[in-house]
Amino acid sequence: MTSTPSHTAPPTDGDNRTGRVGHRRLTAVQTFDIGRLTTHPVPLVPSSFIAVSGEGPKGDSNGSGKTTFLSAVSLLLADPQWKLDRDGRHARGLLFNPEAAGTGATRSGFGRGYVVGVFDAPGGSDPMTVWVRVADQPPYVQMRWTHGVHVARAHTDQERADQADELWNGIPAKQGSGANRMGTVLYGMAPRCLAYLDTSVRPLVPSLLSQQMTAMAPDAIGDALLALTGQSGLLTREVDRRSEYETAAEQLRQAETDDRRLRIEEEAHLEAVRRREEARSILLDAEGAWKLHLACGLVEKRKEHRRAERRLKEAQDALREAERQADRTRRRLQELQGDTSLAARADGAAREREALREKLTILDQDVGRLRQELEQLTKRRRDLLDATRHHDGASLQQCRTDVARAEEHHNTALVRHHEACAVLTDASRVLELVRAGHDGRTGEAIRYLGEHGVTARGVLDSVVLEEWSRPEWEAHLWRFRDSVAVHEADAESAIDMLRDLPGVSVVSLPGPVSTTPAPLFGGLSAPECFRPFLTAVRSRYGHETDPDRSRDGGLDEWVIGGFSEPLTGRESRVATALAIFEAAEQREQDSREARSVASHALRRHGERVRAAEAAEVLGRCQAERREAEGRLSEAAAQVQRMRREWTRTDLRHTQAQADLHAHELTTASLDKDLRFQDQEIRRLRSERHKADAALHHVGLRAWESAWPDGLGTAEDYVDRTCPRGEPRTSDHWWTRADHQIVTALAEIRGDRHTASQPLVELFQVPKEKNQVVPDHGSALLAFTEAIRPLFEFLEECRERDDLTKDSIIRDQREREARLVTSRKEVDEQQGRLEQMRAMIVESVEMALDSISTEFDRLDRDRDGGYGARLDVDIQDPSVTGSVWKVNATPKWLRSPQGTYVSYQEVANGAQVKVFAIHLVLAALLHDSGSSGRVLILDELGNSLGDENRKHVLRSLQDVAVRRGVTILGTCQDSVIHDAVRHCGQVVWFNHASDSEVYNRPTRTWGSDPSGGHVERVAAWLRAGRPVSG
Repeated sequence: MTSTPSHTAPPTDGDNRTGRVGHRRLTAVQTFDIGRLTTHPVPLVPSSFIAVSGEGPKGDSNGSGKTTFLSAVSLLLADPQWKLDRDGRHARGLLFNPEAAGTGATRSGFGRGYVVGVFDAPGGSDPMTVWVRVADQPPYVQMRWTHGVHVARAHTDQERADQADELWNGIPAKQGSGANRMGTVLYGMAPRCLAYLDTSVRPLVPSLLSQQMTAMAPDAIGDALLALTGQSGLLTREVDRRSEYETAAEQLRQAETDDRRLRIEEEAHLEAVRRREEARSILLDAEGAWKLHLACGLVEKRKEHRRAERRLKEAQDALREAERQADRTRRRLQELQGDTSLAARADGAAREREALREKLTILDQDVGRLRQELEQLTKRRRDLLDATRHHDGASLQQCRTDVARAEEHHNTALVRHHEACAVLTDASRVLELVRAGHDGRTGEAIRYLGEHGVTARGVLDSVVLEEWSRPEWEAHLWRFRDSVAVHEADAESAIDMLRDLPGVSVVSLPGPVSTTPAPLFGGLSAPECFRPFLTAVRSRYGHETDPDRSRDGGLDEWVIGGFSEPLTGRESRVATALAIFEAAEQREQDSREARSVASHALRRHGERVRAAEAAEVLGRCQAERREAEGRLSEAAAQVQRMRREWTRTDLRHTQAQADLHAHELTTASLDKDLRFQDQEIRRLRSERHKADAALHHVGLRAWESAWPDGLGTAEDYVDRTCPRGEPRTSDHWWTRADHQIVTALAEIRGDRHTASQPLVELFQVPKEKNQVVPDHGSALLAFTEAIRPLFEFLEECRERDDLTKDSIIRDQREREARLVTSRKEVDEQQGRLEQMRAMIVESVEMALDSISTEFDRLDRDRDGGYGARLDVDIQDPSVTGSVWKVNATPKWLRSPQGTYVSYQEVANGAQVKVFAIHLVLAALLHDSGSSGRVLILDELGNSLGDENRKHVLRSLQDVAVRRGVTILGTCQDSVIHDAVRHCGQVVWFNHASDSEVYNRPTRTWGSDPSGGHVERVAAWLRAGRPVSG
């Protein structure tokens, strides 16, 4: 066990930006139960490019453990892709898994593991050790740190592993943190590590270091560059400052809300005070209005009394005149009602006119009927003339004989075309069955077997014969025209299935039924599985010629050959069926043309018959038309004579009706006048009665008694007090007084819960009587008594109202002063926030412009590079609404004369990887504070050409040295030889065989210019590693 505190200088714990590790650099790593890695420490040369490779069980670098080691280093350095801000659960995938390794456990404690890192300042003067504990149960990741070299040192792997838990527990828990704060505590705001690892242990996300950079949005690239340059902390501080501003603004809004609420309550109190003051003023006006009501009323009553006297006299005079006019009208009406001569004359004229109308109607109907008959004959003549245009002069009998003969030919053509269609349909069906191999009894059996899962094929369909072999083999095979071939395993089931198809024979084949023919005998081809069957056929049957025939010697049976068409082979049989189909198709076409010719002839002879018939009818039609024209002319003349007579009679009738109507109008007018005059007399009598009653109803004496003494005459009081422009009517001033009292009550309605009982009753009066003041003409004393409860209440509240108003005004002024101060503070915070945002935008633009410059330089330094740039668009929260959005779009030139092309355009993987690495290196070259950072690249150089690969490797070593960055890159077999020439260290992992549980000790070659680093950990590195002389 080793725990060596620092002896040369006091510990430096860094600051908030760089964390506890500060500017120290990672110099060595030790792992416990992490994958197959051993507990041997692995030294690292800081500020250099370290090539990581090895040898796995299959002789290449796959399976050597290099990716597991780099994953452990990235976890030690709190790489953001581990998502430690959540719970770091993906880290448990690093733990050694005995089952996955194919062996039982040889050490205890596999539920946890450790990754230990030693960090040291340049010169090796201030080491610090960081322990990261990984567990398969929550908490998944924990961290502890201590000054000095606090590591496990022993001669064997097991001894070192046994020290792990004790060393972990030896570090105080207060010098540690959980996964969510691990990166901030150790490394501050800027990330210490940026890694791309092609591993399933943790989620694989698009990264600047992966070929999936094209899957990253511009804002994701901008966030990654800000993290690399340490600018993310500025955005975090802006978020904090914005939170302070929003808190102050929210407090101000709450204070303003409270002030508005209080002002609403205070306004309610002030409104109540104003309403009571207004009610006092209204009460004084109401008393004045009541006095004007009494004065105007007395003046009105005196005038009204004089008017009533005049109206009574006028009503009496009008009544006498109306009675005299009604007597004259009644006498004239009686004279007109006794004259009846005009009515008798009008009746006679009407009867004569109606008789003539009936005769004229009958004649009009006759003319219409004759005109319609003539139109029909004219139309018929025109149709007949049109029909006879094509008449060739033949007799009607000859034409009818020709059409009968044409009908017989047409029927014959129809029958022949129907027969040809039926033959074509049958030929088409047979052709389709032959093409599918399903024709005849054989096809029916094949379909039935296929429906039940048995593969079968017709024997004749499977055999292909050359032309010269047909005479022999077609005679042999004719016996098997209804035979189907099946696999011998399906033979019994096929026979059982075909029990309902008598006559079908089944041939059993030794192999699966196939469709690919192969030459079997001279001139015969068939699938190989038919060889035994055909061999047996050739041996059993003999062939003889003239005629060609096949003989079964055992049965002494002969089959005659010489078939005109091929009997076997799918293609031959299809060709035969196709020829039959084409012949049927030609026959159908010929019969269809013959049917068309017969139809045309039948239509032509039908037209000749119709033309001959029309010629015979045309003569009779012309004679009938001449007779109809004569009858129509005579009827039209008779109608004209009758119409003139009816016109004269109609004139006489119209005059008689006019005279009678004038007499009736005069009589009706006189009758209407008489009724109106009687009605007017009744109205005038009512008016006389009303005028007499109105005179008594004026009530002048009551108003004279209500007028108060000491105010002078009513006329003088009105002239003295009534405002100019106001009506001088008693109703107006009574309504004004009542309205003002109701208004005064409405003003203090909010105080009714503190009012006296008389005042509460006064509130109810408008609802019950629709008035508050006394009736019209009541004395002033009655008015004063009616409003007494209201007057007394208002006087009681006068002093309290004055005190309430003064207190509210004072409180409002004090709150307003506090709000002014708060608004000023919020405005100042907003100004500072805007200044900070401007500073952040300027800083980010400068950083990204510098990265763009380095990005361009790196591309131009390589062979085939024409330049690159970084297009930047910065949107602060005032634009996005809540977050910073920095869009960084890498672009590069693909030719000297071309334009800049976005990274999102289609490009080969090597090009994307080169520019992704260049972009990261440009960020590191820009940041002068990148010393101590670690860059991890998995599968480095894959898919790159020789020149690109060498340029990338040179650039990695150059940036590592210039900026003090440690770059670890895994190198496959094709890359390691080039990497050795450019790197500062080689780390080699070895897992020689799948039968070995763990790796062999890690080997490394390199040179560290800082001897202090080597001296500090030399003894630790040698422990457990025998060094040969």
